[in-house]
Amino acid sequence: MASDDPLPETSPYLDPQNIAFGQQFAALLPAGKQLTDIPIAQAREVFGKAQARTPDPRVSVTDFLVPTSFGEVKTSLYKPREHDSSDQDLPLIFYLHGGGWFLGDAFDYEPIVDDLVVRTGFAVVFPEYTLAPERQFPAQQEQCLQVLEYIVQNGSSRGVKTDRLVIVGDSAGAQLATALAVLTRERELKLKIVHQVLLHPVVNLLSFGDTFSEFEFQNGPLISNAFIQEAATAFIPTVSDRSTITASPALMTASQLAEFMPPTTIVTAGADWLRDEGEKFAQQLQTAGVECGVVRGIACLHDAEVFVVSRKSPTAKLVMIMVAGKLREVLLGPSRCFPFWQEVLACYVVNTNAEDESGKHKCKPALEDYYECLHHKKEAAKISALQAAYRRREAETPRDQAPSAGQIRSLGLLDRKDEEVDIKAAAVLPKYEANLQK
Repeated sequence: MASDDPLPETSPYLDPQNIAFGQQFAALLPAGKQLTDIPIAQAREVFGKAQARTPDPRVSVTDFLVPTSFGEVKTSLYKPREHDSSDQDLPLIFYLHGGGWFLGDAFDYEPIVDDLVVRTGFAVVFPEYTLAPERQFPAQQEQCLQVLEYIVQNGSSRGVKTDRLVIVGDSAGAQLATALAVLTRERELKLKIVHQVLLHPVVNLLSFGDTFSEFEFQNGPLISNAFIQEAATAFIPTVSDRSTITASPALMTASQLAEFMPPTTIVTAGADWLRDEGEKFAQQLQTAGVECGVVRGIACLHDAEVFVVSRKSPTAKLVMIMVAGKLREVLLGPSRCFPFWQEVLACYVVNTNAEDESGKHKCKPALEDYYECLHHKKEAAKISALQAAYRRREAETPRDQAPSAGQIRSLGLLDRKDEEVDIKAAAVLPKYEANLQK
């Protein structure tokens, strides 16, 4: 190939659901155009059309306004609908949405928010911060921080627990999440952020095109050099402001990372301009001694967990299971429930092998009243019904010389010699007592 030949276009492997989303999104744009080629108002309209869906009936939402020094912020509180009649406070997830700081609202992000509510049983607070360029840095981070402070101060009246907080942010929202962690510690606020989940994070607004993924996907799909640069300009027009650690957390020193960053989970996507930036930030955190797990969604586009079509991807679903599991572990502690029942049948009762009642208590799930072992209740009811039917049938047709329950339990041992029936360790294992004496 001659040196002046153009570089070949990248064709990353995508799974069928991500391909379908890419095709859907392209069809919503004017022919041959990218998001950066159309007015912001039209881009917001396209974003909303991509998220058209039927609302999840399992989730209820309450909207309210929170006053901040940068204007009122519409805030949405999502809860499991089954919890509407309960007075129990729920653990809280604070969600910060992406969209390049200039796209997105509560409607656009309800699919992933609803998913978090259903998978965890927790409440999710969603601040609809003012988009850029209508407001610019640092307005968005200050609005989100003040909403979080309001929620902590009024948590009980809103039915949420605020003693331990987790923040989830995607893309630009992940940048805001790290900013809140920094500001909380710098200002010594009484906000106990115990974990942050950063999905496809933006962490460096001074560097464009420096990583391999930024070169590989400079023209997309979805996120491109042009998109990031225009988004950064709309959000932080003054370049010098982008060098602050609240704007570009990747610029923190190791000591700053150790001081300001909570334990972190980072998710990246295989076909994403931001992939290497997020994974490099994970490496920085780990090197600085911050607990940080990082996973990459192979064959996925940027924010695959957010969009209605791409989030049907098995990989995106797996990411959501992982994130929800991590959040439950952080806020409730490691689960002792059988993983299958917990994930598939929403069973949150502690299982124990103890002979007595020790250890037999419920976990502390978000929906304790409703989830008081939904699976086990059904199984117990089924077994009771079967036993009652068996007893009725047995009473109707009594058998002569029916074996007793004790005889049934000893099945296989009847008519054996006494020494064969003795199944104590010393009888079955002749060397048992001898070994104890050594």
